[in-house]
Amino acid sequence: MSTDNMDSAVVLPFKDYERTVFELMDRLEVAPLLAEQGLILLKPNLVTSSPPPVTTDVGMVAAVAKWCREVTSATIVVVEGSGEGETHQNYRHLGYRKVPADDFIDLDREEIAEYAHPEAERFARIWLPKLVTQGFLISIPVLKDHSTAGVTLSIKNMIGMLPASRYSGYWSFKKSAVHDGDLDQAISDLARYRAPDLALVDGRIGMKGSHLSGTPCSPQKRVLVGGRNPWAVDARAAWILGWSWEQIGHLRATRPLFCDSAPTTCTEPGR
Repeated sequence: MSTDNMDSAVVLPFKDYERTVFELMDRLEVAPLLAEQGLILLKPNLVTSSPPPVTTDVGMVAAVAKWCREVTSATIVVVEGSGEGETHQNYRHLGYRKVPADDFIDLDREEIAEYAHPEAERFARIWLPKLVTQGFLISIPVLKDHSTAGVTLSIKNMIGMLPASRYSGYWSFKKSAVHDGDLDQAISDLARYRAPDLALVDGRIGMKGSHLSGTPCSPQKRVLVGGRNPWAVDARAAWILGWSWEQIGHLRATRPLFCDSAPTTCTEPGR
């Protein structure tokens, strides 16, 4: 893969999910990399059972799984740990059983292990499902604002991996303990333990104002954003929502983890 594709985000105008996802994956030149994998984990944002743009459109995830089927014999698994509701019920309610995957996993039911990182500040030790350390992880968030974090994109989407058995209790949200303190630092620490191997943002609609009760973008954003560098993808996606990366605490905090060059230059989508 070229250095340019490694370090920058690709933005494509939305046609339909299958055509645009296939074009995006081809532009990212990831077929040889995916062909080497034995296990591919697809992590959408299914924080609740609400339809898009609160959650990732099933059409996006189905198209990614279909593309993967064409280039690899790997086991393909959809993984999530919903913040509200039961994850398997959310899969069913949102039509995820139509995704051509080998399995659908509730990460809150998986075996967990404790990990440590010397550079983590808030979570010097953290509990994670063992499964997420074993496969190639594709983060597939939806393009939307977040009422606390500014935006919730591919890096913040990793919060769904945290086991409810260890990170609930601050309020009814099953990962609520993450919000009891510095959320930006929590996101940054989690990225040190497990960051996406590939980031693909569903920007067909977009949502402003809040992650649960925001306003769908009008006009719709009608883009997909992808790349191997999740920070570059999130910086570009944040810009599409009207933010600079400097305004987003967790993007400021995680930039040193992913970037040792100048910030991503943002241009009009499609140019």
